[in-house]
Amino acid sequence: AGGAVAASAPDEPMPAAALEDEHMPAAAGPDAQPSTAPPPLPPPAPLPPPAPLPPLSGVRQISRIAGFGSGPADEAALLKTFATLWRKGEPLVVPDGHTRLQLEWTPQSFLREFGSETVEMIDCCEQGALVSSLTLAQFWRGYLFAQSRPRVRATHKAQMLKLKDWPPKTDFGLKMPAFHADLMAALPFKQYCHVDGALNLARYLPPDALPPDLGPKLYNAYGRRRLWLAGDYLKGGHTCLHCDVADAFNLLVHEWNPLDDSEDAPPAEGSEVDASLLNDELGSLAGAAGAVWDIFRYEDTDKLCAFLREHAERTGAPAPTHPIHDQSVYLDDGMRRELRERYGVVGWHLVQRQGDYVFLPAGCAHQVRNLSCCIKVAMDFVSPENVGRCLELTEQFRRLPDWHSANTDKLQAKSMLRHALQLAAEQLRAFGEAAEQAHAGGAS
Repeated sequence: AGGAVAASAPDEPMPAAALEDEHMPAAAGPDAQPSTAPPPLPPPAPLPPPAPLPPLSGVRQISRIAGFGSGPADEAALLKTFATLWRKGEPLVVPDGHTRLQLEWTPQSFLREFGSETVEMIDCCEQGALVSSLTLAQFWRGYLFAQSRPRVRATHKAQMLKLKDWPPKTDFGLKMPAFHADLMAALPFKQYCHVDGALNLARYLPPDALPPDLGPKLYNAYGRRRLWLAGDYLKGGHTCLHCDVADAFNLLVHEWNPLDDSEDAPPAEGSEVDASLLNDELGSLAGAAGAVWDIFRYEDTDKLCAFLREHAERTGAPAPTHPIHDQSVYLDDGMRRELRERYGVVGWHLVQRQGDYVFLPAGCAHQVRNLSCCIKVAMDFVSPENVGRCLELTEQFRRLPDWHSANTDKLQAKSMLRHALQLAAEQLRAFGEAAEQAHAGGAS
């Protein structure tokens, strides 16, 4: 894991529509200079929302705040509902968020502007191996057409590519100012998650401080409904189990099922559904789109770590430095069932669809698997309700070995809290002085 994997040209012919663009190279290479002209978009396949399933015993039902995307919203009432639920320290979903976006957050939009850029990606089917020397044009071509995906030279397997934290080293607002402004204007609960929100403690860092990179960032990846083998173990996740040191939201802005994906096509009408497409809580995933999330309570972290250490010892897997912060495990259905039955830990298991905001409190361990190709935008923030968790997690990360990727205080939560309290004290002092002066003037 972590080694570079070379990509080769697809073994199967590309669809005729894609071949019409002679500027889109078939092979990945460091010298490739693809045109930024986007490939034609196939006609969209209807993606109806999944049929509602009856709640199962022992399964947590996630809170949803409806009404945000449907016409004029009562912002004050929705904010009050959000604050009430957020105090519980649990995740929640806000649907229809994409309806407030004014720009097209699509492969064509990003390809048109950034297609010639060479980027580093991850192959989720090869234990997170790094893939270099690919352009964004090649990534988006595989997003739209499954037969155009780069393949591993040694095995000829199509790569399950993920473009994480993009742009990686550049401020989102500087690289994509129009998209940044569009997102900031469309956000729900701006008091909490906007960069200048009054309840976002990150805004109180002084101008001369080196601010943490809280995003937003794009998370783009191909998808698959079936679990897949990676190495010697079953792994079906695009994002392995981990937790974030800050609060975060994740908005799914685009989902897509390639029409030419024969390996992951839903079964023919009337035929039996493959067992690999059946999910204990969600039912059949045949024809599904979006992303499956597993989220666990912050209070269950110790039990979760104990289970993962015991599971690694029992299965002969390498002992983790930290079962969650290593980001090396994806819990399949069997592991989640065992976690529930033996340790009493029950998480939220849900499908995020296009337009869904998933709000994650700091410290809640979670993992994600794309059922379809997805474009998501995510951003961190620091709410007063969860700043205590941020401080606890910062101390956890500090105790990790020096070589560990999480062993740095990237958030500066203590500094945020100190400056926020100083400002609050100054404003209270000024308010008190003004009240005294008003009282003295009235008495005279």
